[in-house]
Amino acid sequence: MTRDSRIFAAVAAALVVGAFARGFGMYPFYDDWMYLSAAGEALAHHAPGEFIWSAFPPHWSPLSFAFWIFNLRYVGWENDALIRITNAVMAWAGLMGFAVFARRHGASRGAIVAGMATLGWHHINAAPYYAWDSFDQLAADLLTWTSIALMLTTLKRPQPGATRRVALATALLAPALLIKEEALAAVAGIVLLAIWSSVVLREEAPMRRLRWNAAAAALVMAAAFAALRWHAGLWFDASGPYRFCAACIPGNVGLMVASLIVPSRTLDVFLAVRGWPPDLSVAIPVALATLAVVAGVILGLLSRQRDDRPSVMLTATLMLASGFPILLQENVTELHAHTALFWWAMLVTMAIDGWRRRVPATVAAARLALTGGAVVYALALGIGLQSNLAEMRGTGERSRLWRARLHGALHAIPPGSRVLVRGVPLVKGPRDYGLYRVSTPGYLLAGTAGLAWRAPMDVVWCGVADGCDRPDYVLEIDAGERVRVSRR
Repeated sequence: MTRDSRIFAAVAAALVVGAFARGFGMYPFYDDWMYLSAAGEALAHHAPGEFIWSAFPPHWSPLSFAFWIFNLRYVGWENDALIRITNAVMAWAGLMGFAVFARRHGASRGAIVAGMATLGWHHINAAPYYAWDSFDQLAADLLTWTSIALMLTTLKRPQPGATRRVALATALLAPALLIKEEALAAVAGIVLLAIWSSVVLREEAPMRRLRWNAAAAALVMAAAFAALRWHAGLWFDASGPYRFCAACIPGNVGLMVASLIVPSRTLDVFLAVRGWPPDLSVAIPVALATLAVVAGVILGLLSRQRDDRPSVMLTATLMLASGFPILLQENVTELHAHTALFWWAMLVTMAIDGWRRRVPATVAAARLALTGGAVVYALALGIGLQSNLAEMRGTGERSRLWRARLHGALHAIPPGSRVLVRGVPLVKGPRDYGLYRVSTPGYLLAGTAGLAWRAPMDVVWCGVADGCDRPDYVLEIDAGERVRVSRR
């Protein structure tokens, strides 16, 4: 192991410890309950394949569903240790892969460390790091990043040394797609690199053919995956959040880019601007900080040598291409911006090296200011990540309390009773945001899914929309969040 490798491994480990030290012992909420219920029902029937190979809208993800089955069977639903450790290992691997990739592209150690901090501590990591059901986002993105990075290392390489890497990069797409459909971003990246090779780099004919063969293979795998999803019953919805929405693309791109460039957590921005007049004590500092980040990155990138600018443009284009195909649907969240985070971190790395070229090495104050700015940026991201973690932990605890409260309200009813639940619609509160802050019982427990999971006294739970047939009792949560139980 080289000295650089040891340094980067230690930095990656420190970043992962900082991100995950307080991330264990989370409690399920919202769609975590739906996955638990579906996987638990399959295990109860001694038929795990019913869940692994079935559609779970909007996903058909056999490998991630198999992980759910394994975790539920051998670890248990109250223990998130395996999920969290798996996430930490994937985060460390992503950071190391980033460091190796950036070093091969000539980045300095200091710039690489800043890029690693951006990738590891960015506040949008909260959902994939700490949610129960988003480990597949980390896994799919890790394979996507690895695939495209391998492709990039073959640019301008002789074909004999490139063929194996291109083949491996293309092969990684198969398991990635079986983990989560966001891996289709790798298809967009592979096709983009084939176009780049032909139009911009004008590589020799054998290399162009190699890249277009990889693009064709990626498109065939994408088509096969789409056919399997269609066979499982999944396609773009005719209406609702998962419908195809061409008019939504500009707004979705804006959400993705804003999620990446805002240095503080976006929940604070949401709360500040959700009403009128906005809370200027939050909005103005965040706007100024964001402008400083954008200006710093752009000026740093412009300070790079002229022959480096095509690689900057390619990295920025790959960042935007990472939104495929999610940006085509109506519902896009910060979680979906995670695929682009690798390339944003690479732009930050490039910008810092651009600033190092602009600032004379002999001016110690200028170098100190550059280092201080990078440290402040990394700390701002880390504070936002930890704040989101605190929100998610608080949301999980609300889920635990509501579940215990509603189960406790029925302690006196006979075993096996059928209970109709009212007042738990899937509607978020006015200050709720994404997977970070959820407060209403309906969203916390995914309707009745969280209540039905291992319900006490063999209670049969049903919601208003379930067509509940002749319930024995009615449990109702009124507007004041008071719980009432009455005999039907």
